[in-house]
Amino acid sequence: MRGLTVRLEELKGDLPLKGAVLRLSGFVNASTNRALEDALGSTLAKNIRFLVIDFLGVDYINSMGISTLLTHYQTVRGQNGDVALIKVHRDVGRVMHVLGLTSLVPFLKDEKAAADYFVQVSARRNPQETKVSAKPKPAAQQAGLARKKQVAQFPIRRPAAGVKGTVLMVSPTENLFTDVLKLRFEKAGGKFTLVRDAASALASIDKEPPDVVVLENALPGADDFLKEVKVNKGRSLVSVIKIYQRDADIGVRSKFKIWEDDYLVEPFDMLELYALIEAEIVRAPKARASFLHQLHLTFKGTSDATNSAHGLARNIINEAGFGEDEAVTVFAAFQEAVDNAHRHGNRYNEDKRIDCVFLLDKEKLVVTVEDEGSGFDHGYFTNLAEELDAVERARHSQAMGRSGGLGIKLMLECMDGVQFIGRGNKLRLEKKVGSKKPAAAPAKA
Repeated sequence: MRGLTVRLEELKGDLPLKGAVLRLSGFVNASTNRALEDALGSTLAKNIRFLVIDFLGVDYINSMGISTLLTHYQTVRGQNGDVALIKVHRDVGRVMHVLGLTSLVPFLKDEKAAADYFVQVSARRNPQETKVSAKPKPAAQQAGLARKKQVAQFPIRRPAAGVKGTVLMVSPTENLFTDVLKLRFEKAGGKFTLVRDAASALASIDKEPPDVVVLENALPGADDFLKEVKVNKGRSLVSVIKIYQRDADIGVRSKFKIWEDDYLVEPFDMLELYALIEAEIVRAPKARASFLHQLHLTFKGTSDATNSAHGLARNIINEAGFGEDEAVTVFAAFQEAVDNAHRHGNRYNEDKRIDCVFLLDKEKLVVTVEDEGSGFDHGYFTNLAEELDAVERARHSQAMGRSGGLGIKLMLECMDGVQFIGRGNKLRLEKKVGSKKPAAAPAKA
């Protein structure tokens, strides 16, 4: 599910109080509002009194998020500070306008306009402490007029022109919900098709691949349908948005799950679904231009779930374009990565999960394997694997009172790239299609 990312930067300008820019990207809804609250709270803790909130990357905000903005605005105003919003999407601005945010908070073009506005605001509040020119700058003058008239120029960032595409809805019933979606996308010049079973949906995808599939989890066989789409190399780049009913299991308790591209949980705002579908319509062609196959799966450490993951991995590797010997070594590296995640990362706990992502393009296959463990000193063990041959590495492990110790060595020999990320509980494997690594040097006796 697309979340919300935040980044705080210094606001440049000759400001009487400390200023910053908070850049947002993603959706602001019930599941991400806490992240917004925490980010705004951190600005108060850092004594930031002039805050610019950059909405360039935000495609949707709900009433909860707007309430959070209003609360922060009132708090900052009570501390002689102020808030300005910049680069607000037209549709996002409309929602804000309905709830009255535009009558309180100025909507400006960029950071410079916001900084000028803050200087003018401070001058009006403290005319003897802040020196400003008699003639206000155009951006600040515009902001002042907007505040006085209680009219904000919120349509700063317009949506991309011609956002339309083909949407396939897979739902067991035709109802008001499906009718509204059909009207929305056909009115925009797109194509909307409704099918009521998984077999018809697969046939429709094979005949004319849509940009987006909206799949209701209540559909009988929904998980099997998703597997048929994502495991198949020719279908996997079709974007799937899954709609879950309230209290549905979204992979938390599942022993094995193939993930959709995004999801929503009922109840949700229709505007949120519109924004999500339209974002996928824009993203999908870029993904198809870059990748040949994408698959994201999560599984627990049971034998059945692990065997299922191995089976999917073998199919992807065999279809990637490797030679027979290369395919064997790539699969061996993946097996080793999963085994290490289960043994060393999750400590054989079958309730802990392993997360895997496969990305295949014309040049390489990239696989990430992530466990729920605390990580390890991967730099030390990677250096050992690179410096010692297999026999020396095995002897070193034995001398340390441990068995094994050749897992990283095996992966280094099989793959073109092996990289541990962060604290070491996430591993990235890379193999170029058509590459042939030189044979390993003979082991020392």
